[in-house]
Amino acid sequence: MIGIALRNRIATLAYAAATVMLLAPAAQAQEPLLLERHIIVDRHGWQRPVDAAAALVPANWKTKSGIDWMRRCSADKIFDTRFVTRSADGRRGLQMLPGLKLDYFDIRFNPDAFAALVPAVPGTEGMLQAQMQQQQMEMQQKIEALKRQIAGTDCHWSPAIDARTIVERFVIPRRAPGGRVIAEEPLPEIEQMLARQATQLTPVQGSRPWQQARRIRIAFDNGGVATEADLVIIVYGVVAEGNPNDINVNTMHSTWTFPIVTRWAPAGELDAMSSTFDTIEQSWRFNPRWSAATAKVRANIAAIEREGARRRHEIWMQTQREISDIQMQSWQSRQDTADQAHQDFLDVIHEVRPMLDPVSGHEVDMPIHYDDFYVSDQGQYLALEAGQDPGALYPDQVWTEMTPAR
Repeated sequence: MIGIALRNRIATLAYAAATVMLLAPAAQAQEPLLLERHIIVDRHGWQRPVDAAAALVPANWKTKSGIDWMRRCSADKIFDTRFVTRSADGRRGLQMLPGLKLDYFDIRFNPDAFAALVPAVPGTEGMLQAQMQQQQMEMQQKIEALKRQIAGTDCHWSPAIDARTIVERFVIPRRAPGGRVIAEEPLPEIEQMLARQATQLTPVQGSRPWQQARRIRIAFDNGGVATEADLVIIVYGVVAEGNPNDINVNTMHSTWTFPIVTRWAPAGELDAMSSTFDTIEQSWRFNPRWSAATAKVRANIAAIEREGARRRHEIWMQTQREISDIQMQSWQSRQDTADQAHQDFLDVIHEVRPMLDPVSGHEVDMPIHYDDFYVSDQGQYLALEAGQDPGALYPDQVWTEMTPAR
């Protein structure tokens, strides 16, 4: 099974790779893009509200977010991030769906192994058979109890299945009833990255790790409007099989998905909206204090589960002392990178342009498909094509032009 620390590392890389794979050629004409900063607040993990992350979202969209700790059933044992931003009419939007967890266990009676054992222990055939049947019955009772426990959550009882089937069985019925898959695209770069990370795991006899990454487009009805959505679903799992020579042969399947990034728009508009969606995804920044504190929670999960929020509060206070205010300031714009050339390379891949906000002094990643960028006295950001006048478009605000950060 993939450990917590390694799983986090894979998640970070996978999100970045997924963003790259989702990039689409920008349309020649770009509508003015008015943005504002949205703060994702963790209200429950540290005994007081803490800023966890920030993202740029269209100023006239409705955005809801939060951090859910230790949910009853979750692909991430520690916390889930809730994030959804949508247009006023709800016809366009982007959402981070919680990751899913699939569990499956089976016990199979092996008559050949049983027949080989009976002659070696004369007179015990009836007793052994009764014991085997009792074990199978107890296991079936546990399975039925587990099914009842996870009903209605993001955990499901299922053997290992591919990404498309997960979407069809567990995502569409709950998130887009009546929808259907209309396209599927493999993301081989992500799969190769996951496979390389899996090689770092200590091999367990009888277990086989696997991984799959797909971009899946679905069609569904959204309040009477024909709508399409793209879902990036990254799946990894382990299939473990017991000794085939045992009398009872056990098989266990454990499958997880990363949070499923979903973007939707009326049919035929999804690709044209790519620049807006890319900007939202690429602007996501985590608070380094919050990230460091949650990392410590993961590292001490056994103690944390016993002591709960009190211990998390202690970790938060310790982390505040350890991370300097100078480091803290950088999370509002972009995370520090030791290798600046590497950061420049990432900016090109992610199609962003780091611009300096002269009001706050922070760097802000803006979409590369635009020519001019401005910040208003109300803290909103505006991306325009060359020659467009921000004052004519939004005369109720005072605009200051942003300059390249480097």
